[in-house]
Amino acid sequence: MTGFSVDGQRVTVVGAARSGVAAALLLASRGARVTLSDAKPALADADRDRLTNAGVLLELGGHVAATFTGADLLVLSPGVPPEQPAIAGAKAYVDREGLTGQ
Repeated sequence: MTGFSVDGQRVTVVGAARSGVAAALLLASRGARVTLSDAKPALADADRDRLTNAGVLLELGGHVAATFTGADLLVLSPGVPPEQPAIAGAKAYVDREGLTGQ
């Protein structure tokens, strides 16, 4: 298996359950500038500590549109519905700006 490069990229991970936390930690370990966004207002202390120690920024208690539209890569946790307003807004931005959305 070959690696992937996200070094220096702005990555937003949406959803702070088990998969989202794992994705954020993996991406941060590979050099990405990661923001983990979740509608929940708080995380378990252990998760919060691991994420902040890895340099992951936490956006809790709601989603900020600029966090989504300013990302080079958007990663959705399995439990996050793609029709959620923040996700739909990011997709509309990609479409409107003629970005690849890949």
